[in-house]
Amino acid sequence: MRRWREANRSGSDGYGELVWAPGVAQIDFGVAKARIAGGLVDDHCLVVTFPRSNMRYVTSLPGENAECLCHGLVEVFEHIGGVPPVIVMDNATGAGRRNARGEVTPAAVFDAFLAHHRIDARFCNPYSGWEKGAVENAVGFLRRNLMVPPLEAETHAQLGRIMPDRCDALAAIRWDSVRITDPGTGEIVARYPRVYGRSQSTLQDPELAMPVLAAKPGSWRESSIRPDFPEDVRAWLDEADSKRLAQSLRSIGAACAAAGFGNAVAAASRAIADGPGSALDESTLVTLALRARDTDAGAITDDGPDLAGYDRFITGNGGKETER
Repeated sequence: MRRWREANRSGSDGYGELVWAPGVAQIDFGVAKARIAGGLVDDHCLVVTFPRSNMRYVTSLPGENAECLCHGLVEVFEHIGGVPPVIVMDNATGAGRRNARGEVTPAAVFDAFLAHHRIDARFCNPYSGWEKGAVENAVGFLRRNLMVPPLEAETHAQLGRIMPDRCDALAAIRWDSVRITDPGTGEIVARYPRVYGRSQSTLQDPELAMPVLAAKPGSWRESSIRPDFPEDVRAWLDEADSKRLAQSLRSIGAACAAAGFGNAVAAASRAIADGPGSALDESTLVTLALRARDTDAGAITDDGPDLAGYDRFITGNGGKETER
């Protein structure tokens, strides 16, 4: 088979990068197992993706005919509160039929659906799945992340009402942000603004990168968060030997976990100013970082309590010096 494929493989013209306009949707069907009314059945999942934002939705249907297709699209449109101006799809059973000349004739029900919602449908070329690669990838992603283990419901309609909300709850790239969640709990651990354009810069949160740096101190000089350290701390770590560097980064990492990156490096700066004899001490840094976090201004000070009241009580002159 390998020799046959090599002998019959046609040349490639290469691939072009696709730029999708806002609102354009891609749709496709995928099949997954679901437990409906106690029985394990094939669930025909209609997946709708928006390549511009990479948002993905899916709903549950018993089949892939025109009526199921239209109903599933209406469920997604109602959930998102709008209708895409363009949908890209292949000639699935419910959408239409392609003749020998490659022309697609939409099914009557689907054609009426498109006219009612004023949607322009674009059909992909045969065997050209990359033309709607976003939805092709989304089918597998949602099957793995949403349909395993199999979902349970009394009816496909009930399951279809649940699934779009589950899509909203996944960790995802939104149109304006990128969210990272804990796989075990689903808790959002970080949220970043989404960057558009051709910027080559990498957005990285020092607080999330610090544990990796603490575990791999040898990467210090090439670390992407090295510029985020204050100049004095950065210079001090640059001059440290490997043992002192490793211990100091672990200490800063512990302080970062306790009080945040900004407070941790502020604590390191203060400890260095006080003239540490060797590596930065973990307990000292954690204490200083927590103190910085808990102060109103976030500054680290060693000012003691205000004793002016005691002065007034002892001298009886409101704290003023006695004239001589």
